[in-house]
Amino acid sequence: MDEDDLKKQYDLIFNTISSKLEKQVSSLSSIDTKVSIILASIGVIFAGYLQLISSEKLNLLNYPLITMIILIMFIISGFFAFKSFTLKRDETWRDDPRPSKLLKIFSEKSKEGEYWLKDEISKSMSQSYEENDKRIISKYEYLHKAKNFLFFGVIGLFIHVFISVFLC
Repeated sequence: MDEDDLKKQYDLIFNTISSKLEKQVSSLSSIDTKVSIILASIGVIFAGYLQLISSEKLNLLNYPLITMIILIMFIISGFFAFKSFTLKRDETWRDDPRPSKLLKIFSEKSKEGEYWLKDEISKSMSQSYEENDKRIISKYEYLHKAKNFLFFGVIGLFIHVFISVFLC
């Protein structure tokens, strides 16, 4: 293998890992946006439901078990959304390579060859990708649970209102 092929392979590996890390950052941003939307929806729906409960026209309190189940679903949905949101980027996110580490490695190995720097950066970014991937999956799982509880809470709300309006 000649020198040009080796350089192209190093460049390909480096660029691939770099683009994967960029996709992780955009994925994290997307999940946080979805969590924000779910939290806002929970707040609006929860407030509206409490307003409906206090309404004398609908008599939603005639079915206290249904009311409690729906309120608990909204609370659980909010809990999972907050759990997803609290996995903060600052605390748990690896955004390598770290400049201080690179400078230290550079001063120690500056005469070892042409590709050692990209090799070190690639190793560091690869480790970051693996660690970040676990955290993104965790955030997504909490987001998914929050969406499910919100969905079933809204379905329960509609059923509760339907029962109160048409069967009372």
